Amino acid sequence: SVKYTKTYTPRQLVLSIGLWRFHLEQDRLVCIVDALLERLDYSALQHLYSVKGRNPKVPPKILFKVMVFAAAQGVYSLRSISEQCRVNIEYMWLLEGYLAPSHMTFGRFFHRIPIAVLRQLFVQFVHQLSLLDSVDFTEWYIDGTKMEANANRYTFVWRKRVEKGIAKLKEKRRQIQEQMLAFTGMDIFILDDDELLRSVVDVCQGNGITFVQGSGH
Repeated sequence: SVKYTKTYTPRQLVLSIGLWRFHLEQDRLVCIVDALLERLDYSALQHLYSVKGRNPKVPPKILFKVMVFAAAQGVYSLRSISEQCRVNIEYMWLLEGYLAPSHMTFGRFFHRIPIAVLRQLFVQFVHQLSLLDSVDFTEWYIDGTKMEANANRYTFVWRKRVEKGIAKLKEKRRQIQEQMLAFTGMDIFILDDDELLRSVVDVCQGNGITFVQGSGH
């Protein structure tokens, strides 16, 4: 049958043999990431899949590569990753001819991996980067990104609030030092926090003062 819609344009049928896979420049990020990830040991990941069951539509090793490359490009949504696999030639290159996975496939894959296995894979990845002298470990940086597993507007700890809390704690510490000096005659201003706490506990125990905790105390 012939389609007669206005948007239909006949296309010449071709035999897909995947020759386009070799046309990407080797200095592209996707090629570099793929080369590094090829050096990892995926045995712990493979053990999560039963050898007796049905083979997954896309090997877990390739799914991991796609998710690492997506993260390197700032793509974290599973739906967005799935869409990239359908329209982006670099993601198609990583898939090695496999059909684009759905977002549910990525979701099942991600929830199957234990944190320990995921950490092991990324430790290997960072190690491979270090072998290329691509990462400088002499300095560490922390940016302002706020990320939580169960994030909402009430769970974040803001910097100003922390700084105010630290200032209040320092004032309380000074007050305790003054009270200890007046109560025991001990000069404890030179003690650090742990030594000060032990001194307070010793004084309280020596005077029969018991510590209580819980609601209303």
